[in-house]
Amino acid sequence: MTRRRIEAAVRQGRAVKVGWGWYAVPGSDPTVAAALARGRRITCYSALALYGLWVLDRSGTHEYGRKGIGGRATTGHRAACRWPNDSPVAPLHYALDDALRCGSASESAVVLESAINKRLLSFEEAESLLAAVPRDRRRQIGRISGLSESGTETLMHRILDAMRVPYRQQVRLAHGHRVDFRVGKRLIIECDSLAFHGNTIDAYRIDRARDLASMELGFHTLRFTWQQIVYEPDRVEAAIRSALSHDRRSRVR
Repeated sequence: MTRRRIEAAVRQGRAVKVGWGWYAVPGSDPTVAAALARGRRITCYSALALYGLWVLDRSGTHEYGRKGIGGRATTGHRAACRWPNDSPVAPLHYALDDALRCGSASESAVVLESAINKRLLSFEEAESLLAAVPRDRRRQIGRISGLSESGTETLMHRILDAMRVPYRQQVRLAHGHRVDFRVGKRLIIECDSLAFHGNTIDAYRIDRARDLASMELGFHTLRFTWQQIVYEPDRVEAAIRSALSHDRRSRVR
């Protein structure tokens, strides 16, 4: 837009100057506009949420700035020698690289697998990003699955990896339905969330019908909610161990 058109838009209330040569139109993300007003841009989890990825950490704003311009970023992200592109939001790979070095290892794993699932990142690109991360951090993030279809599944496979129990992810059983995890020989784990299952009677009925069909094949199903997996992982692990122990005792009889 020409300067004259920009000035006209501001006078007419169709745009607001947010500083450093940037203007916001109605409906612009206020977090992005606020960062621009400080001479910074959005990165890490804040940027990844705008890309539509599963993000556990939504507290605070993750920003980065130019060296010597706009001061230090509020969350301690590295300053850029130059902006990677003209967007007020960091490019996906840049934001992912920041996320892999920020927050918990679980949070990093969730956004990485989300990018793979949404086909914004290839498995090979994910491995390349991980290769650039310090070894200790890479070990904490652990194995990346290309099969997780939600953040809860990422966290669940991390729990199962830590338990060192045999399992398979995204398994289709004889009744034709696909389950999130098959653990051992007879345990099924399903990760429920409103985003994927909905808070409807139909979803409830479908899930229970699938559980019954699995039981008829000799399987036992455990269902965990997002809240349980995120905030009560110890209870989730205990329930899985109890189910596996019960399964072994039943086979002995």
